[in-house]
Amino acid sequence: GEHKVDLVTILPGFVLGPPFLRRTTSLDIIEGAMLGIFRFGTADVSLATPVDVRDLVDALILAAEKPCEGRFIVANDDTISYLELTRMMHRIDRRVPAAPFILPDFVFRFTDFIDWFNAKTLGAPRIFTTQSALGALGRLNIASNEKARRELGWTPKIPFEQCLAETMSALKELRAAEKAERRRKA
Repeated sequence: GEHKVDLVTILPGFVLGPPFLRRTTSLDIIEGAMLGIFRFGTADVSLATPVDVRDLVDALILAAEKPCEGRFIVANDDTISYLELTRMMHRIDRRVPAAPFILPDFVFRFTDFIDWFNAKTLGAPRIFTTQSALGALGRLNIASNEKARRELGWTPKIPFEQCLAETMSALKELRAAEKAERRRKA
């Protein structure tokens, strides 16, 4: 028989914000930036439009409660580049190095090595590959949340800088807890 299913898809942007139980690629990028992976510069790339996980949960609840259909993009209004991201992170915590500039594209042919080097020297998570870096160069990730606003009545409530600051704080706490656990086990 035929199943009648109302399908609603929520497409979140770059998801950040506490609380979190495990690391994600989004969190790995923020943690890497906190550790200094962009200290020599960054690619000319923007993040997929970020969204706080708490705002994402609000959108999921609205989609479950309202009669609606189709695809909804759930993201903040503004796109942010990696350069802007690191500068914002530096304003939040002066110990986080801001990327000084956009690196020339040829540098990203060595992303596998750079990623390995950052993991070995900084303890940063492995994030990027040469293939992913070259594919992202010059890409501006733009997404519109207009349909989610119009049909779900959703609006992002948590400003990105607040989301980023709270994410950074939670990552610091997580790293401290992991360090304490390693010492306890040793």
